[in-house]
Amino acid sequence: MASKEPGKLVLNIFDTLIDRIKSTRPVQTNGESLTTGFVYSQLVLGQMVDPKDYSDPWSPNRGATLQEAVTDGELPSAEASSAQISEKIQNSLEAAYRSSQLADSMIMVTSDDTYLSYPAERKVSFAYEGIVNGMQPLPAPPVLDEIKARINEAYKVLYELEEDDNGDLAKDEEGYYISTGYESRLYEEYIANADEYADAKYDYSQAKQAAVSDPVRAQNWPMDSVYHQRKVDQAWDRLKTSGSERIEQALDTIKSVGVSMQGRMVAKARQVYDAWNLGLAGVPVTVPYSYIEPSGWAETRGGPRGWQTLKVTSKEYNSQSVSSSASNFERHWESHASKKQGSGKVSFGFGFFNRVKAGGGGGSSTTSSAYDISSSSSSGYEFKNDAKNLSIEIEYGLCTIKRPWLMGDLFYMRNWYLVNNPESAISDGSVENQEKNEEPLLPMIPRQFLAVRNVKIKATEWNTDGATLTELHKQAQGDRYSKNKFGSGGASFSIGGLTIGGGGSSSRSDSEANQSGETTGETRRDFGWKFDGETLEIKGTQIIAWLSEVVPACAPLADPGL
Repeated sequence: MASKEPGKLVLNIFDTLIDRIKSTRPVQTNGESLTTGFVYSQLVLGQMVDPKDYSDPWSPNRGATLQEAVTDGELPSAEASSAQISEKIQNSLEAAYRSSQLADSMIMVTSDDTYLSYPAERKVSFAYEGIVNGMQPLPAPPVLDEIKARINEAYKVLYELEEDDNGDLAKDEEGYYISTGYESRLYEEYIANADEYADAKYDYSQAKQAAVSDPVRAQNWPMDSVYHQRKVDQAWDRLKTSGSERIEQALDTIKSVGVSMQGRMVAKARQVYDAWNLGLAGVPVTVPYSYIEPSGWAETRGGPRGWQTLKVTSKEYNSQSVSSSASNFERHWESHASKKQGSGKVSFGFGFFNRVKAGGGGGSSTTSSAYDISSSSSSGYEFKNDAKNLSIEIEYGLCTIKRPWLMGDLFYMRNWYLVNNPESAISDGSVENQEKNEEPLLPMIPRQFLAVRNVKIKATEWNTDGATLTELHKQAQGDRYSKNKFGSGGASFSIGGLTIGGGGSSSRSDSEANQSGETTGETRRDFGWKFDGETLEIKGTQIIAWLSEVVPACAPLADPGL
């Protein structure tokens, strides 16, 4: 266990977070899990999030409008309006694309709370698309002759039917009448009368709306309405006296005939998946649309909706012991640090440490594997973790991923197999057997992630760590140094698994962010960090863990052709 106080502080806060998040797992009244299993995956280093990448994402039910582009209540010029709306739409589309990509990464199953990504990146949507298109339900049992006779009688009412060489109604191999593809005269008349009735009701509604919005016409509406009501009544009479009962009974017969549940669900799943593949990438390739709740999860400003506050003081971290989950996280972090150092030993506590980016380059996100961990930075600044009597305040939220294209009901069905695959090729439903196993097609699906923001760390004695933070803060702000202003550049460092400095989740955050972090027309004060000698404040949102659901054992059957 880490002996220095910064290490104890961060270990205690992670222990509390892990315990709270795990308690959200649904259970039955007997205490047993309601689902096959949940897997908690703790990142070694927090994945920093630039709010510009995820704010105000586009959705099918809303979009950018002129009203949303107006600022300070003043209408801009036509040229400015067009430019603002165009930029807003582009940013919204980009946010929707990034959200969909964030929701699409597949994580390896582990039993020790560690986060592991696949060596070659795997996508949930890629595996799911292959599954829904490879699912093969077992054949439905034969339809009884009595049911076939009822269906044939319904066909005779609804359609023109083909005849065989003898002049009798032709039947297919299963014994059903063969339609010519045209509706019967009775069915055509029914459709026309139904349309006329709908039109009459629409005309009545429009006439009433026009009348009530005009004071002159409104006073005449009680008399004028009689004319429109008569049109509705006449259309209704024609519909009901032209054989509608026979048509509707025939339609009910066709609709009520039972079909294979598995076949119906598979067909529906394929339709839904195709419908939610949208052009979000900016290139001619579709992207399965996903979104994250709450929608403003990446923001650091605004109210606490969906966010909770957690505080830990020196009294608490000195008196409480941590759980096995937090201990696993510490061992995982130390193992990661040892491998990055190459010496097999870690010469500093689980507290403040520097990060030197390995290999350079940009990228849309920051992961722990992209950094070497060191007790001193390339510029010579060193953390000795000698700060004492610390306290931490942190906002955290459990964000939920919504994938409207994914129908999880499929995994609970029986009587189907996956073409060219054995039983349980998708998942065997367990954590133990699938741990770090690359063979299952879709062993688990990430459902939620844990995000933190607005971290404030105070200490009564910062000692040399305070001097180091002051110098790093100066470096982050360049020539514009002020204790009260946020910086977003400079060296990268962390306290435990919380990432600090070094830019955000996209390469544009460094070039666009004002060194001071102040709100201007080009930047926003919702990203960066500062140290005023008493309080270390980390403004930006970052993802520190994922919560995934193990897929039930499926496919239930092996392909008979294997």
